[in-house]
Amino acid sequence: MIKFKNILKKIRKECVNNNKEESCGLIYKKNEKYEIYPCNNIALNKRTHFLIHPNDVKFCKIGRAHV
Repeated sequence: MIKFKNILKKIRKECVNNNKEESCGLIYKKNEKYEIYPCNNIALNKRTHFLIHPNDVKFCKIGRAHV
């Protein structure tokens, strides 16, 4: 759980900075370190739903690390 404390802090920060809509993103591991990749919410009703664009998943998976 200790490894995820920093991740949780980053997630909270993203949520607070974007408090008008549902936040969404991915957690991935790169070089033995966990990171977050904030994604754009493309849902029609961003206030109550979230939908991650496939390009965000693709970018994170190919361009960054394995999700």
